Amino acid sequence: MKFRYKTIIGIASIEFVLLAIIIMTVLNNLKQTNQTQINERIYSLSNLYVASINDALLSYDQATVLDISEKMIENNSVAYIKIFNIDQQPILELGDSTNLNKPFIADLELSRVTDGVYDFESDILAGIQPFGSTQLGFNVQSLQQSILNTQKNLFIFAGIEIMLVALFSYILGCYLTSQLTHLNRASIAIANDDYSVEINTTSKDEIGELTNTYNHMRAQLLQIKHQRDDYEHSLKTINAELEDRVNRRTQALQKTNDELKKAQKQLVEQEKLASIGLLSSGVAHEINTPLSSVTANLSSMQKYTEHLCQHINPKDKKSIFIFSDLPELIKDCQSALIQIGQIVKGLQTFSSSQTQTQLHPINIQENIDNAFVLMKSALPNHIHFDFQISKDITIMGNDSKFIQLLTNLIINSCDAINELENHINSKSGLIKISALEEKNYVLFEIEDNGNGMDELTLNRLFDPFFTTKPIGKGTGLGLSIVYGIIEEFNGNICVASKPASGTKFTIRFLNNENSILETEKNNEQN
Repeated sequence: MKFRYKTIIGIASIEFVLLAIIIMTVLNNLKQTNQTQINERIYSLSNLYVASINDALLSYDQATVLDISEKMIENNSVAYIKIFNIDQQPILELGDSTNLNKPFIADLELSRVTDGVYDFESDILAGIQPFGSTQLGFNVQSLQQSILNTQKNLFIFAGIEIMLVALFSYILGCYLTSQLTHLNRASIAIANDDYSVEINTTSKDEIGELTNTYNHMRAQLLQIKHQRDDYEHSLKTINAELEDRVNRRTQALQKTNDELKKAQKQLVEQEKLASIGLLSSGVAHEINTPLSSVTANLSSMQKYTEHLCQHINPKDKKSIFIFSDLPELIKDCQSALIQIGQIVKGLQTFSSSQTQTQLHPINIQENIDNAFVLMKSALPNHIHFDFQISKDITIMGNDSKFIQLLTNLIINSCDAINELENHINSKSGLIKISALEEKNYVLFEIEDNGNGMDELTLNRLFDPFFTTKPIGKGTGLGLSIVYGIIEEFNGNICVASKPASGTKFTIRFLNNENSILETEKNNEQN
């Protein structure tokens, strides 16, 4: 609550209490004075009336009693007259019928009169013996109205007095708080770092002294602010220079570190792939020689079997059964040999690609076929594949690394499908593989209906050693290797996924040498 309102409420409260005491005292004195006067008047009139009719009643002079009573009634102050004998039998009743018919209850105080008539009873004596009684009603309505008017005027006067005191208190409060208001606004300005507000004062009282103290404090704070601003400016300049030096040094160190990591990674990968390629080449060569011999011998055996079938005795059922089953057995062996040949061809392709470091056109469909031959045994039977790829689509890359990229993505999709199936007991795994050729690019997509990923996993998807699989189930390097191969192919990758809604990998590969040159030129310009 503001100080001026406190001043108004305080002074008004004191004034209200004082006025209430004065008004209650005046009203109490007025009440006592009126009660005393009305009692004296009623007693005197009643005694005068009883003395006037006493002799006439004792002599049974009804005419005189009636005449005196009528004269009393003519006086506006008397509302009714009743005279009773000793047996309370009515002798005379004069006045308003309403007052005559109401039950008689003697009034003791003027404040308790509610009908405007003060009821009073007195005895009639014959010597010292009671003779009867009189009941008189005196009009006090005008007196009561006068008292009410007096009370009303007192309250009106008190209300006017309180309003005048409140107005005076408000003016006094405004006068006292105007300087305090300026001080408050100036203090808020300083709290908001604004030191421009100066308060002018000519007052010599305590508030004036406080204002002068504020102005002195403001001047000192303003001087300190200027010094602080100078120091901050100097510190910012020094910090900017240091940050610039640190950033340049950090960038140089980061560049050197990245180059070292890249060189180390390339050396390790080259040594690893070279060893695998040499081993694969030797295995493929060793398998290919006996494979060619077995394939040729089976072809000859098939011809011999056909020839022998023509010379079998029709009655020898056992020989007929044997020679009829031989072509089927030979056909199965040839199918197995064809499959072995495909595996050998895939190994030869993989091993021969390790020596090729330059990007060259590779056929997507052929590499997919070779990859599936190599990892056929590792693919779950309940997962189906949907291929939408033309046979003549090529990209600029390396056969073995593309097979490595494809293998990691397919195995990742299979694991995601298995995770979802473990939760919902589903048997409807599906992986879609598609390739769409554009002007200088090929959009290659792999989409599964597996477990999907949340946003936190997506943000760290290609970080080395990051995996959501249990300990011992994954190294966290598969997708990191995929990302490195895509960068080596001058491509880029985009991943879309939601929990329990599957994942879609979209890779953009270059499809000719011109597009490679154009990409390298843009990178140099950037």
